[in-house]
Amino acid sequence: MSALQQRPERIPDLRSVSEISFHILTSRVAP
Repeated sequence: MSALQQRPERIPDLRSVSEISFHILTSRVAP
């Protein structure tokens, strides 16, 4: 059970990555 608790939560991290990706996309589209 220790291994499970040691693992970082990557599910919520995915949401952050999505937001960052969107930000980069808009930044590139902008002149």
